Amino acid sequence: MKRHGQRTSGFTIVELLIVIVVIAILAAITIVAYNGVQKRAQASVLVHDASSAGAQVEVLKADTGTYPASLVSSDIKLSPGNTFRYKKVNQDYCISVDNTQTGSYFMSSTGVRGVGPCPIAYYKLDGDAKDNSIYLNDGTNVAATSTTDKNGKSNAALAFNGTTSHIDIPYISAQNIGQPQLTISAWVKPVSFTNTAAIVNRNAPYLLW
Repeated sequence: MKRHGQRTSGFTIVELLIVIVVIAILAAITIVAYNGVQKRAQASVLVHDASSAGAQVEVLKADTGTYPASLVSSDIKLSPGNTFRYKKVNQDYCISVDNTQTGSYFMSSTGVRGVGPCPIAYYKLDGDAKDNSIYLNDGTNVAATSTTDKNGKSNAALAFNGTTSHIDIPYISAQNIGQPQLTISAWVKPVSFTNTAAIVNRNAPYLLW
């Protein structure tokens, strides 16, 4: 009788390496997806806390008839790890909720809210040069015309001709700006650019053109 030896099957080195690489790729995808979900959740908490802080300020106003001049930590209840900054100017306020990992989110009694700390100027440019921040640094519209914004809404943006039309913005003290730290952002849809074109110009007579 002829005997046949049993054959054992297994993975080759190449097959094992392929499996390891696939597992590593799947793990990397999972980590990236988890981090994205975590950041979105943290951002949602920040927005929620800002809205909640604004509601709590409104409650304080209901008790006294005016917005408080200042706040202490016990006045505002926030999620763990979040802090707030509060500013009252005239009859309006702005409060920002901050997190060292997530960033900041603000809201104000003027109806303006968004990512970042409380702005010292906020120009919607939706037909005029009004400052929608609590500081009321209204600008003067010089020959800029109303146009459609990036979302297709009519009369919700301003068009500049690049030469004479501009927005004159009043002087804002260095104390209010918080120099030397300053951030300026703008939504712009350029038709064309030249070497001398500018969006924001602090030194020339035209500040925004």
